[in-house]
Amino acid sequence: MAASFFLLLAVLVLLAEQLWHGRLSRTRSWWLMLCGLILAVAAIASLVRSDVIYPKMIALMLMPVGLLWLLLIGIAIAAWRARRTALALALSAAVLADTVAGNVLVGTWMIARLEQGVPACDLATVARFDAVCVLGGGTQIDAEGHFELGDCGDRLLVAARLYMSGKTPYLVASGTDIAGIEGDRNNLADITASLWRGIGIPASAIITIPPGPVNTAQELAAYKTLIAARGWQRVGLVSSAWHLPRALRLCEPLGLSLVPIPCDHRNRLPAVSWYWLIPQERGYQLLHHACWELLGGWLGR
Repeated sequence: MAASFFLLLAVLVLLAEQLWHGRLSRTRSWWLMLCGLILAVAAIASLVRSDVIYPKMIALMLMPVGLLWLLLIGIAIAAWRARRTALALALSAAVLADTVAGNVLVGTWMIARLEQGVPACDLATVARFDAVCVLGGGTQIDAEGHFELGDCGDRLLVAARLYMSGKTPYLVASGTDIAGIEGDRNNLADITASLWRGIGIPASAIITIPPGPVNTAQELAAYKTLIAARGWQRVGLVSSAWHLPRALRLCEPLGLSLVPIPCDHRNRLPAVSWYWLIPQERGYQLLHHACWELLGGWLGR
């Protein structure tokens, strides 16, 4: 059915283009194409009314990303029709790249490959830690200055669950905003600590790394100093599952041995559907995370 939807949409676009080019000469063929266009619109409307997925597909195409994708496709078709082969090939390649970049299935596959590098951790049966460190991120500040959980907020929740279940006596928070990116140089550790205290974790159980570390490598170096000073033996490291492989590689040159505690998993592959063919925010976000981790690993950050 979804294939029929895209086929009807392609027919509609092609007929509309032909009608526009022949708008000055209303021949019999022109009127036949107009009838075909009306039938295509009626067929699409019938599909939209028959299933909830089609209105969502149309809505995706009407979003800025979807409109740009359709525009790119339209320009590529025009280039092929004008027999500008080199330009048409370049535009077609751009359409393909955009479709892949915004594809949720592709993004999920790349994230899953990253997350495979970290073993699962059962919070209920894991052995007790001397402390649990949480890499910066997962928080945000609203326009009124209130602290909130952000995109990777599962990090804070998993650490809090470990403390409340008696798996660790201490939670360690770290991270500092980069002024040129966030605007203000906020201490992410303080924000994390504030949110933990707000759910009942006592201040005596929370340790914050002083402002300074702005990337994973610097946070891990700060953890090493703290662990040595406290004499801790078994320390857990909480972060997004797709981020932990890079963090663990950065631990090696520091001689730092931490137990990975993955969270914020994003490797659940959705059902194969034409719906995911349309470039969308989730697809771009997954690809962004995967590429960011690969680039960070290459740069050693």
